Amino acid sequence: MRYIVVASLLLSIPFAVQAQAQTEPAIPFLSVGVRGGLGSYVMSDVNVVIQEMNDLLLAADFDELTRFGSGPLGGGELRLRLLPYLALSMTMDYLYQSSGVELMVVGEEFLEVELFGSTAPITARVLYVAQNSSNPKIVYTAGGGLSYLLLGRYRETYPGESSGSSLLVERTADGNALGFQATAGIEYFAKPWLSVGGELLYRYAKISELTYNDTAEPVLMSSGEKMSLDFSGFNFLACIRFHL
Repeated sequence: MRYIVVASLLLSIPFAVQAQAQTEPAIPFLSVGVRGGLGSYVMSDVNVVIQEMNDLLLAADFDELTRFGSGPLGGGELRLRLLPYLALSMTMDYLYQSSGVELMVVGEEFLEVELFGSTAPITARVLYVAQNSSNPKIVYTAGGGLSYLLLGRYRETYPGESSGSSLLVERTADGNALGFQATAGIEYFAKPWLSVGGELLYRYAKISELTYNDTAEPVLMSSGEKMSLDFSGFNFLACIRFHL
């Protein structure tokens, strides 16, 4: 009887190993993911400009512009799991903020005042990976990387000196910069080829100088200092990944 029990245990080992291995693809493997969530941003310079514009709007009995500060974001990720504890990741996100208000001028004609800012950070990251000891389908990640703030764009729309929507002024300014991020996340492997998870990250993403496209001059605040577009802050993202 003792030999039968030992034989049964030995025969069960390959099936247990196979079941554990199937929680993830064989390493190394490539993952493609999409993600979206909410971000909080500093935006101190832009909010100074908004406050100055609001003083003028309120004096003329118009509505206020809302301050920049938080909003939705989305992006994608390409991840290469090299070792059980190490992964390389490349992400690209789209961050934006906007605020606008309509003005009714003489003759019940509506014109718009709007401010808009955006950027698309590309980030190369190194991630430490750890598997939950009691549930191998749960995986934790932590790490960070360097970012390039691509396609930084600032746009301002306001009425010109003359009335009429055809004379609405729209100016754009562009800028790029380097940044970084630190992140921690959790992932659940529903299938070896599919996982879902969440990620909390801090992002430093400040474009310190923007240049108007029509004049090649820097965007300045009323103080004469250069205006920055600062998307630094905390982001929370929900992720879905497909493993190849």
